[in-house]
Amino acid sequence: MRTLSRMALVATVAAPLLVGAGCAQRSDIDALRSEIDALRSEVSALRTDVTDAKSEAQRAADQAAGSAAAAERAAAEAKAAADKADKIYRQSLRK
Repeated sequence: MRTLSRMALVATVAAPLLVGAGCAQRSDIDALRSEIDALRSEVSALRTDVTDAKSEAQRAADQAAGSAAAAERAAAEAKAAADKADKIYRQSLRK
């Protein structure tokens, strides 16, 4: 987002200079093109970073879901074991 704002700023500053000056020098145009190319590279790198971050977040969410399912299974097994132990204990009291 910041780089897009920078591109807009460059365009906003560059347009009046080019139009107002009537005839911009070749070096000015080359400098602007160079900066635009640099901004495009930054945007491309940021897109890659965003894609990587989304993939990492998805992997983390998948892992968390798997862990939650495992925890639920463990809780169910623990409850079953506790119920069984309670049943055995009650039976021993009846004797």
